[in-house]
Amino acid sequence: MRLYTFYRSLAAWRVRVALSLKGETPDLVTIDLLAGDQHQADFKSRNPESSVPLLEIDDLSLAQSLAILEYLEETRPEPALLPATPAERALVRRFALISAADSHPLIVPRARSFLKDSLGHDDDDVALWCRNWLMRGCEAMENLLADQTVHKFSFADRPLISDLCLVPHLFGTRNFGGDTSSFTRLTAIEEECNELDAFANNHPRLQPDFPG
Repeated sequence: MRLYTFYRSLAAWRVRVALSLKGETPDLVTIDLLAGDQHQADFKSRNPESSVPLLEIDDLSLAQSLAILEYLEETRPEPALLPATPAERALVRRFALISAADSHPLIVPRARSFLKDSLGHDDDDVALWCRNWLMRGCEAMENLLADQTVHKFSFADRPLISDLCLVPHLFGTRNFGGDTSSFTRLTAIEEECNELDAFANNHPRLQPDFPG
């Protein structure tokens, strides 16, 4: 099993945590998104989307973090990262997609590069853009949890796919200057997650490609 990853990738972080929770230890291959490794011919032949994560598993090559998480859940069901009922699973997926579909695609390197190189925005403008969409995601997630039963994690007393999306989202928000202190439910869940080795050991600063 091989995972193509980058320490700064929020999407790859989700997958690293899921693999750890499932008891899997893939070989890690660094794809430096800032250096443009994702556009090299060898990697692009593996993943035409030129993005990470890319997981080679079970004679398959899988991209898109949530698709990978769903595959892991279907093929390695323990511990479960989705709840039992269709209604509960839909709610968890809804929460996860606030980050993975609504916010995150707007702040990835290719989006930031387009803002700078094609539209002429400076670093401050780009940071403001990223912070805006990440903070909006935080607001939506916090509000979605407001009417839910309080659990140790987002929707259960064990981490789910929703939590795997939440923790990187909060990190990314702060990385672009966002203040997450008002999102008390989200940050309480984050603290619970970070008590688990699967989250703590897969933090960007602990990755082999972290520049130090």
